[in-house]
Amino acid sequence: MSRRFIDHGDGTITDAKTGLMWRADGGTPDLPGVPGGRKPWSGPLSAPPADLPTLRTGCFGPLPDLDLSGRTVGYAVFDYIDALNAAAFAGYTDWRLPNVNELASLVNEAVPHSHFWLMENGFRNLETHCNFWSSTTCHGHPEQAWHVHFTNSGNVHTSYKAWCAHHVLPVRGRNSGPRRLLQTGQTLCYSADLVPQPLPGGSGRGQDGDLRLGAPRPADRFEVREDGCGASGRVVVDRFLGLAWASPLNLAMPWDAAAEMVPRCYAGYGGLDGWRLPEREELRSLTDYGCSNLLGLMHQVGFEDVRNVDYWVGTPYANIPDSYAWSFGLAWGLYARERAGFRAGVWPVCPFPRPV
Repeated sequence: MSRRFIDHGDGTITDAKTGLMWRADGGTPDLPGVPGGRKPWSGPLSAPPADLPTLRTGCFGPLPDLDLSGRTVGYAVFDYIDALNAAAFAGYTDWRLPNVNELASLVNEAVPHSHFWLMENGFRNLETHCNFWSSTTCHGHPEQAWHVHFTNSGNVHTSYKAWCAHHVLPVRGRNSGPRRLLQTGQTLCYSADLVPQPLPGGSGRGQDGDLRLGAPRPADRFEVREDGCGASGRVVVDRFLGLAWASPLNLAMPWDAAAEMVPRCYAGYGGLDGWRLPEREELRSLTDYGCSNLLGLMHQVGFEDVRNVDYWVGTPYANIPDSYAWSFGLAWGLYARERAGFRAGVWPVCPFPRPV
């Protein structure tokens, strides 16, 4: 086990990097009164989606029992969390569903399969091809919620709440480690009929919009700076990450060309050095999961040239690193793309000292 993860010997593991305590068993085992296994995020809705036949086999495992309308029958994830707290698992009664930033913090993008890496470090029963629910709703599509897929280098995507069944990896505590996790930006909870509800203060059953955990999103996070050279030297300083972002180059190109071009062509840009392609979490940190117009928000804070296109991530796809790399889009998140066959935009970053 690495020094990052501390196994307490009582079925819990603390991640020293974030300070969060996790249940070690990712298999969603049975609890008193609530059976284990994969579960929907929420209870049934009035009608199934049009692509339900695909969902029956496309959710990385069998769905739970369905009634005649295609709706899930039985317990949902928040019922499971309630039962875990009622049982005072490991002596604690404040277990909850992690938000998407907390759950994604367990991904190791340097290895092909994070679930194997996690099990080498004390976690158990993280099944291959298994998704884990977060407490974060997809703001633009409230019938869906975000999940993390620990196989294949850690995809972060959405699934239908009532018609996809995933596992639960309970967490407790607050982000107190050296790695700071931002609040997702979500401020609303959603009822079973998808009505948004401002329910802060514990009445949203632990939904992300209820608890709003993480470092507050700084109102002054971004600052536009010019070096006197006009647009050719314009950068947006990111105080939270300690980065400077150049204006994105929306000329699409293969990954290898982009990775070679940035340090060469951007040397000295904005009076700064060390330009490179951004990492996965650097780009994903720009996502505000409570914003319905993320592109507009990016324009407001100074990213005038950002578009709803894919931008290359500096990280090769660890599962097939010679052929694939990650890309990121504001509207759709992270995807693995062919390094040679796919063309994406370039959004360079470089280190920028944080204020003392």
